[in-house]
Amino acid sequence: MQTQRYQHVGSYPHEQARRASRRLLGLPPDADVGEIDRLAGELRWLTCARGDALCRQGEPSDALFVLVSGRALAVYRDLATEQSRVVGEIQPGEMIGEMGMLTGEPRSTSVVCWRDSEVLSLDRQAFERIISANPRALMAISQAVIQRQRRQITRGQAAATSTVSTVAILPAGGDDGASLGAFSELLAAALGQHGVTRHVSVAQLPPGISEALTHGTGDLRMRGWLDELERVSRFVILQADPAPTQWSEWCIRQADRILLVAQSNSPPGLGRLEQQAQSLGAIDVAIVQQDLVLLQPAVDRLPIGTGAWLKPRVGQVHGHHHVHLGTPATVERVARFIAGRAIGLALGGGGARGFAHIGVIRALREAGVPVDVVAGTSMGSVIGAECALGWSVGEMNRRNRHAFIDQHPLRDYTLPMVAANSGRAAARMLRGLFGEVEIEDLWSTYVAISSNMTRASVAAHSTGLLRKYVRASIAVPGILPPVAEGGELLVDGGVLNNVPADIVRGLVGTGSVIAVDVNPREGLHASEDYGEILNGWEVAWRRFSPLARALEVPTIYDVLERMTMLGSIHQAAMTVQPTADLYLHPPTDMVRFLDFSRLDEHAQRGYEFARPLVDAWAQRSGNARSVRWSTG
Repeated sequence: MQTQRYQHVGSYPHEQARRASRRLLGLPPDADVGEIDRLAGELRWLTCARGDALCRQGEPSDALFVLVSGRALAVYRDLATEQSRVVGEIQPGEMIGEMGMLTGEPRSTSVVCWRDSEVLSLDRQAFERIISANPRALMAISQAVIQRQRRQITRGQAAATSTVSTVAILPAGGDDGASLGAFSELLAAALGQHGVTRHVSVAQLPPGISEALTHGTGDLRMRGWLDELERVSRFVILQADPAPTQWSEWCIRQADRILLVAQSNSPPGLGRLEQQAQSLGAIDVAIVQQDLVLLQPAVDRLPIGTGAWLKPRVGQVHGHHHVHLGTPATVERVARFIAGRAIGLALGGGGARGFAHIGVIRALREAGVPVDVVAGTSMGSVIGAECALGWSVGEMNRRNRHAFIDQHPLRDYTLPMVAANSGRAAARMLRGLFGEVEIEDLWSTYVAISSNMTRASVAAHSTGLLRKYVRASIAVPGILPPVAEGGELLVDGGVLNNVPADIVRGLVGTGSVIAVDVNPREGLHASEDYGEILNGWEVAWRRFSPLARALEVPTIYDVLERMTMLGSIHQAAMTVQPTADLYLHPPTDMVRFLDFSRLDEHAQRGYEFARPLVDAWAQRSGNARSVRWSTG
């Protein structure tokens, strides 16, 4: 980190120092200029590169800082586990270290520059002189502390989520960068729906900034220019050159988010700018989020070969998007992720009750609510995959009717050493539905949830053969055998996470989560108290004999399914509902687990329940979270 005594270096730093002085002193804009300039003379001007530490946890609180430009992260290190985590983000104009200066205690966190930044610093001696001479300064600093604490309480976990403002667009792999301009322009238009957006390439730089670039990427004029752009815009898109240049490096260093863009048919190996982004983007505790954008030649067929792009970027890219430049909806989806407005759908398990998901999807589409992420458990994984494939509601009904009614996946009984069914019929059904499609080749982000019996953990499958991981997600213990993978056993996701709203929340961040729970709150009764012993032959005789009154008890399938879901019923109240922005529990309690024959009825029930509630939520989706409705 470079430091220098504050000097009047043109109007840009001088005005920033005055602005910081007014804030420290708690003075209005029309206050005495002499008093402001005296404080400005005490300040030091710090030029910091991405990754520089302004202060470190545990060190003495010997200075106060004001972030002039750029961005910084507050990082807490747990000394017991030696793990670090981001606990806050500092924006331009905010103070750093003011609490330690007031209390005299050591730094409670480290503060690291997230981007190239300009900072003003005030040491302790000068701070104490100012506090003694100007009581208003103490009040202003105390108010800053209170406001920050209030923001953290109000925003909760979102306080530690980076606010995307500046996005760098880089070519990926062996792409020649010829489509960067077209994609950047479309993205700027899509982001414009969420706030004022400016798109800048090197050819669009003002003359003075072009000249400043020739002096190096640390020129104050460039930072001042970007500060002004960010001040008047919600988003700034920096389109890098196709090859490594000073402009490309500067774009990477200033980015809050990096999009790696390539034609899907170009060579998938790491490109030169990607490698530069890896080295420039990394800091001690966080890495600038990078997403892969693959430009597809057609929108009427599924992408292919995405795995070849993801393999060399494991641990580098956070997610990937498929875009067709002639289809605005595919670009708008990327824009929603950047703007923190992505919408995710969590579909729960429940056997035939899961056909209600088809009705909910119909309601969402009719209300114009886009679905950017789908995560499903058990039957929710089946319907969620169909949603991610882009099937129409009519196609879902038709193909599920053939799969679950005409074929029926649970009639290949076997010697029940592991399960009542061999799984052959279920595998054949899923092959007919999904063929050889890979999850990463779906147009929308999709996750199938299973439970890893070996590790006693939730498994979230976002890549790999779609039908394989849907098969794992529907493997109700005792009914279908587990799916074996690498010696580990995968069973129905409902054992540990029946409505994966938390998984969806992790993918959409500050966006919206819609959770659909079809698990009955109450179920499985007996028509009479039969005591401690129940003979299966007696149950069968009473059920089919005209001379006896039937004994209504759950079948073994009902019992196994209910056991699988019991923990998730408690989970829905404790974690799913607080996580979701819209929680829906359609009236499906009366539907039996294997009642596939009434598919259309179940789907219609889900639609009739969801449509008015989805409409109401869509109209007020800009309001607070936790709008939810349930049948009980």
